Amino acid sequence: MTGLVRIGVLKIGCLGIGLIAEYIIDERAKREDIEVFVIGTGSKMHLNQCLNAATELAKQRLDVFLIISPNPGGEGPKSAIEHLGKSGVPTIILTNSASRKVTTEFESKGFGYMILEADAMIGAKREFLDANEVALFDGDVLKVLAITGAINIVVDALDRVIESVRIKEKPELPRIYANLERVMTM
Repeated sequence: MTGLVRIGVLKIGCLGIGLIAEYIIDERAKREDIEVFVIGTGSKMHLNQCLNAATELAKQRLDVFLIISPNPGGEGPKSAIEHLGKSGVPTIILTNSASRKVTTEFESKGFGYMILEADAMIGAKREFLDANEVALFDGDVLKVLAITGAINIVVDALDRVIESVRIKEKPELPRIYANLERVMTM
């Protein structure tokens, strides 16, 4: 083994994959080749919260950034992504299909991305939403991501980046749009 890969995970807002992102690559804490540092804004995606979280993450000596957000093109998440992107650390954005329109911008800035079409937000108005519905919905989203193979796509892409960084090679960052056709062929 050449080195330890330190991964910084920034969670901005809520996506189903965000609930387990750091666990799917080392659920039993047995991997000796990675160390993961996680920080988040909870459900909020306001500018100050996003920048504060990104600033805290940037203070760590990290080798890879994984940013998870349902709206990476929004003012807060976008500012956090750009803040971390200035560091030169390989940066991957994990999001859902609502963000498909910003992939060209991600690519132009050298960021990787994984867009999971099946990772939907609940989309109900607050007055019609209760905590049980949110929990059940997010649990069902995770089941769909697992059953369809979307989680495997994320794990495989992250493992390739981790391995490249571990052996001191420049990683090829993922540019993945995981729609139904893609995940069902895994």
